[in-house]
Amino acid sequence: AAVAGVDRDTLEVEINQRAVRICGSRKAPVSVEKARFCLAEIQYGQFDRVLFLPTLIDTDKVSASFAAGMLRITMAKHRVAESRKVPIKHLDPDR
Repeated sequence: AAVAGVDRDTLEVEINQRAVRICGSRKAPVSVEKARFCLAEIQYGQFDRVLFLPTLIDTDKVSASFAAGMLRITMAKHRVAESRKVPIKHLDPDR
């Protein structure tokens, strides 16, 4: 996630098996006198984003790192238990 201008201490990452939540705060830049802008592409203040995942995640195998305005979150898919055949015991009806 590109989070340029955000201090690492203001970032928060929460995860469950189905979604990742990234929230934080970006401070407004120091204003420059007599500066005029037609468009500001970076918004300032609080932000909160939830990303829903296409597969279940193993929440014990998640790590996050932050450098040069980029937040990297590494996740592992939740290992789905494999199905197995269950033997059926024969019960003697005379017992």
